[in-house]
Amino acid sequence: MDSESPKNADEHKRKEFANVKLQGITQEVIQTTMNYTQYKTCNLEQSYLNFSDEFFDSRLLHKIIHQINHVIEMEAPISHSLLSRRILNAWGISRLGVRLNEYLTSIYSRLKLPHTNQNGNAILLGQ
Repeated sequence: MDSESPKNADEHKRKEFANVKLQGITQEVIQTTMNYTQYKTCNLEQSYLNFSDEFFDSRLLHKIIHQINHVIEMEAPISHSLLSRRILNAWGISRLGVRLNEYLTSIYSRLKLPHTNQNGNAILLGQ
């Protein structure tokens, strides 16, 4: 004689059904969310300054412009502030002060980078 009562058998079937249903839902959700492009962060080569004001030296401008273009190529659209942080981090500068912000903004303007504003933030769109 079967030791499982009809009540226990029904409960067992319900649990099996719920488990199969849950697996189906989980697989569907996982498969759906796997269809995205992974955001790639640009890792610039570390540069070093002998003194803090050296960043403003016109001889470094070409290298800074190259870094800006490299970050934009890889990460655009990118916010003005994030682009600035990427550049400054590559030079070992941790804080975006007013003078640095104005300097980088002037370079971005000279490069005529396409941009838009979103909630008061400049977003650089790339070239």
